[in-house]
Amino acid sequence: MYKEEWASTKAKGGDEVRRRLGIVGTKSPLFRIDKAIKAVQNALLEGDLGEDVGDVLDFVDASQRVLDGIKNADFLAYSNNFASFGNGGGALDFMEQSHEAMTPALEAFEDIMDILRLPK
Repeated sequence: MYKEEWASTKAKGGDEVRRRLGIVGTKSPLFRIDKAIKAVQNALLEGDLGEDVGDVLDFVDASQRVLDGIKNADFLAYSNNFASFGNGGGALDFMEQSHEAMTPALEAFEDIMDILRLPK
């Protein structure tokens, strides 16, 4: 979703990026992803996901990279909403920086899929 729809999302502005990230509104699949990650982490710690999954510490590391990427992308998308209001940042492309901030998060999400032995 994120990579394929970036051009149309970017054209709608920072709040649309934040909506896609699950920060604004409740319709994004990423809405409350932190709670889902915590639930999976607890299931890993309890052994509820079986023995055919990766290490819980690897999961914690990857999930933190996902959450950090979302947080950074959100900050930059929010900053874009105010970049043209005389702060001298008109030449800064916060939207593109927001997109770039998601790259490590998307890679970490792939790591999570591998750790949990889920198909991609």
